[in-house]
Amino acid sequence: MSASLNATRKFRQIPAEWSADDLEQDVMARWTRDGVFAASQAQRADAEPWVFYEGPPTANGKPGIHHVFARTVKDLFCRHRSMLGYHVPRKAGWDTHGLPVEIEVEKQLGISGKQDIERIGVAEFNRRCRESVWTYKGDWESVSERMGYWLDYADPYITYSNEYVESVWWALKTLYDKSLLYKGHKILPYCARCGTALSSHEVAQGYEDVEDPSVYVGLDLEVAGVRSEVGGTTSHSLTPHTSHLPPVVRRRIIVWTTTPWTIPGNRAISFSPEISYGHYRVDSMELDLAFEPWAKQGDRFIVADKLWNDVRVAAKISEFTRLEKVDPTQIKCAHPLANWKAPPPRGEGLGWGD
Repeated sequence: MSASLNATRKFRQIPAEWSADDLEQDVMARWTRDGVFAASQAQRADAEPWVFYEGPPTANGKPGIHHVFARTVKDLFCRHRSMLGYHVPRKAGWDTHGLPVEIEVEKQLGISGKQDIERIGVAEFNRRCRESVWTYKGDWESVSERMGYWLDYADPYITYSNEYVESVWWALKTLYDKSLLYKGHKILPYCARCGTALSSHEVAQGYEDVEDPSVYVGLDLEVAGVRSEVGGTTSHSLTPHTSHLPPVVRRRIIVWTTTPWTIPGNRAISFSPEISYGHYRVDSMELDLAFEPWAKQGDRFIVADKLWNDVRVAAKISEFTRLEKVDPTQIKCAHPLANWKAPPPRGEGLGWGD
């Protein structure tokens, strides 16, 4: 019993006055002195590899606590695989290109947009971007060391290097040779100031929900298949061929848009076969308004039934009658800024938010 106790290894005594920070600094110093990370790599050099590439940060911004959280999760996998006996190379990386880098340099230079960049010169702007991406390199390495997140910073991959760029093209060609690439379509946010599409990460850096100004546009109609009361009778056809009928008030399809500057180029109105549309008559308007509303008593509007109340409130309509359900395939509408007419195409898969 005494021999067993004598053989027991004792931990060194920790000074009572040491803080938690002192303990961490002491551990990090020992890891550095003994080359613990390098030794752990060499110990498993001949084992089956399980390679880890760090999702690279951009070093022109400081690390935050959210980076610590994410890296803690990543480190769990690396350490677990090491404990299972794998050789786990941990390749550090630096994201050295992209819109966040350019925006940071624009702030430093006091400029904004592509025209200012071209005035300075693309080559000079790129040079400054290459310098900027290393601003907080030391901070990132320090945070990694402090949290015990081991990475091979001596041989990192750098995304602006020719070697990295060529490796991406190699990967794409390999996928192409295996018939794994295809051409598709994807809707992306677009920045008019920067003149480029935006990734989800770039959008998240400065995305704000704002209330855009909007307008309702009334497009004059030539309609067939819509019931309408004219002179006490019921008419099923309101095409130009019904010129023998008494003149009636405006019949319009109502379109809501936040981009009215695109109207001159618009050539059609899209509808959905899954949405119900109605033909509405304005019977009376709200009184004592401080402005002249765009709707008039007697007007007839074609509107999606689910959106009619929004249109009614915006137009200051107090009383109305829904005359008939509308078949949009029979609608022809006039362009508000041109003397020509076109039927709306069928919109597949359109919903209320489209």
